[in-house]
Amino acid sequence: ELRARLDALGDAVSDEDERRWRDEGGGGLARLRLVERLCAAHGEPIVGGVNAHDGNRTRDDSTRDARRRVWTKADPATVAKPISTGAIARMTRCLTELGSETIPGTKAHRRWPRSAVPDRAGVIASVRYLSLTNAPSAGSRQRRKLERYRWVWDECKALLASVAGCEAANAFDGLAVTHGVRGSPHVDSMDVAPQFACSLGDFRATDRGDGYGGCLCVETAIDAVCAIDTKNVIVSIDGRKVHWVDPRYVGDRWSVVWYRRDVGAAAEPVAEGGVVPRWWAREEKSSWVHAAIDPAPVDADDDDDDDDDD
Repeated sequence: ELRARLDALGDAVSDEDERRWRDEGGGGLARLRLVERLCAAHGEPIVGGVNAHDGNRTRDDSTRDARRRVWTKADPATVAKPISTGAIARMTRCLTELGSETIPGTKAHRRWPRSAVPDRAGVIASVRYLSLTNAPSAGSRQRRKLERYRWVWDECKALLASVAGCEAANAFDGLAVTHGVRGSPHVDSMDVAPQFACSLGDFRATDRGDGYGGCLCVETAIDAVCAIDTKNVIVSIDGRKVHWVDPRYVGDRWSVVWYRRDVGAAAEPVAEGGVVPRWWAREEKSSWVHAAIDPAPVDADDDDDDDDDD
C-alpha cells in the first residue's frame, strides 16, 4: 500500500530497492524506508538520521514537486467524549502501577513486558508497549499474557464502559497500551472495524508543535491530515486508515486503544475519512463504535482510595 501511495505521488520505489531493504533489516526496515520516502514526498522528511524512530518531521521547502498535505484540527465537540476526573485518576494509577514490582501473593503482573520492541518494528516507536487480546483465535502464549495482565484489561474495560457504555466495553477483543508512543504513519491492517482511543498524562505540545504535538493524526485523504486531541477524552477512528501520533510533545503520554480483530466476524466498511464523528449519538447503529450509551452509565466521578490488587 505504501508503494502504491508513492506511485500516486510520482515517487515510485523499485522492486530492487525493496528487496535490498528487506535483506538489510527485514520487513521493519523496508516499512521504515517506505515511510521515509512517503514523508519526503509530502515535503515532511524524517530528521535525525537513519534511526530516527521518533518520527520527527520537518517542513522542507527545498523539496521540489512535493505534494503538501493540508492539516486541520478536529472539533472536539464532534469527535470526542470526555472522561470523568475519577476515571482518569483510576486509569492513571493503573498505568503508573505497571512500573512497580509483582505484588506478593497475587498473579497480577505489575511490570511492562520485558521486550521494548513493539509488535511492528520500524513502525511503532514507544518507551513501553503492551498488547492484549481475548479473541477466540488467540494462542496459548497470548492467553497466558492476558491472564498476567488481566488487571490492566479490566481497568481499560471499565474506562471504556464509563464513557461508551457496557455494550461497547464487551465488544472489543484487542487492547493496546503504550507509554511515550511516537509512531510513524501506519495502518492496522488486521482490524475489522473502527477503534476507540484515548490518551492520558501530563504531556503538552512543544513550541514547535503548531498545537498538534501529542495529537492522534489520521490521513483523511492522500494529501489531507486531521489531528485529534485525545487527551482525557475518547475518540473513534478507523485504524485501517494511515495514522500516527505527532511526536512534538514533552511529558508523559499514555495511550489506550480498544479494537476488534475477530477473524470470525464480518469486517465493517472502512469509515469515510478515517474519523468517526459523534459516535455516541448515532440514530442507526451500524458499527460497534456507534455506542448505545447505558441509561445509567458507570459513575466514574466517585473515586475511592481503595487499591484493587486483583
